[in-house]
Amino acid sequence: MIKKILRPIYWGIYRKSHNFSEYNPVFIVGCGHSGTTLILRILAEHKNLHVIDYESDIFNKGVTRYKLIKELEKKRKLYNKLYWVEKTPSHVNYLEKIFNLLPRAKIIYMIRDGRDVAISMKKRFNNVNTGIERWIRDNKNGYKYINDSRVLTMKLEEFVKNPKEHVKKITNHLSISYSDNLLNYHQKKFNYQNQSIEKTDGKGENHQKNRNWQVNQPIFKNTERWKNEATPEDIKMFKDSEFMKLLKEFKYL
Repeated sequence: MIKKILRPIYWGIYRKSHNFSEYNPVFIVGCGHSGTTLILRILAEHKNLHVIDYESDIFNKGVTRYKLIKELEKKRKLYNKLYWVEKTPSHVNYLEKIFNLLPRAKIIYMIRDGRDVAISMKKRFNNVNTGIERWIRDNKNGYKYINDSRVLTMKLEEFVKNPKEHVKKITNHLSISYSDNLLNYHQKKFNYQNQSIEKTDGKGENHQKNRNWQVNQPIFKNTERWKNEATPEDIKMFKDSEFMKLLKEFKYL
């Protein structure tokens, strides 16, 4: 109770002493395997954005987060960009902290059908339940902010059907110009998280390499893959009551 009372005071003091209220960062968040890296890759082509090409995990780093935030702001100024853009999907669980520390931050919140997320993660972790649990946790926390004007919520399924329309929504949200060149991102090589561009099976340590290969490809329009790839046992796991409730909230059922 005491921590809850003192926390806003603490944030306020730190914000003021380091001018964090003046920062204008952009965070791309959502459950993993929901298209966050794709959005980062597209925005990397914008002339007014300084895109961080790795997951900084800032809000999982305790007090060292302040130093990292200052470093990113310093680079933004060095490169003369309007915003720095960071993508750590799990930051969807820290939106309260982000807004407390950086009240002018803007969020792009990506959502994907939880069944597709679970099937995608199954390939990586050999366990469909890992994806189900993460999707529930991350989207329960993200759902609290879908009506916040600082948060642009976007479904991956809708994005891939009409990328141009949705990239325009993003540029409008960030008050930056739109260009068709943003959707030609795959014509340039992009090295994400210092990984080789290599198509792999996506399992374990190969996940990062395969993701780096994916973000150098045109937009995939493969949705509802769970219908072809889910086993009868996976389907049983999808009937988890909390999972089903959220799928309905996001109109996937």
